[in-house]
Amino acid sequence: MANLAKERATTKNALATLREQLVGNALAATKYYAGLIGIIDDNQRVVNPGAGNAALAGARAGVIKLTVDNTLGGNDAVKVELETGVFNFDKHGVNPPLVVGSIAYASDNHTISRDPADGPAVGRVWAIHAASVDVSFGPLAA
Repeated sequence: MANLAKERATTKNALATLREQLVGNALAATKYYAGLIGIIDDNQRVVNPGAGNAALAGARAGVIKLTVDNTLGGNDAVKVELETGVFNFDKHGVNPPLVVGSIAYASDNHTISRDPADGPAVGRVWAIHAASVDVSFGPLAA
């Protein structure tokens, strides 16, 4: 799968109300789109998930709250806000199948997998739908 380069109308689960707000710094020459998955790395910068960042397991993850354009800025020039809670994302394949309560791995910034080789752990599977999955980020993921 490929990272999206546009805002995504990500649905929040209104029943899951325990939320926290995370804030990280922007990477140089990067645009962040609202509704996509972001991960705060060891340098406190928000990065895109995916197989290249699988080692970020245990990092803080959430959903980008507002679009932030840092395409002309350097590292740490602006802040990026992430929300936690339960959000709906695309499913990646069927093998291994997603199971409610299992660890959710982000294969890109809008797709969830159950395979740790696809990307870093970002939360837990909350509910499964035909073409999508609800994922809990933050305190609800514990």
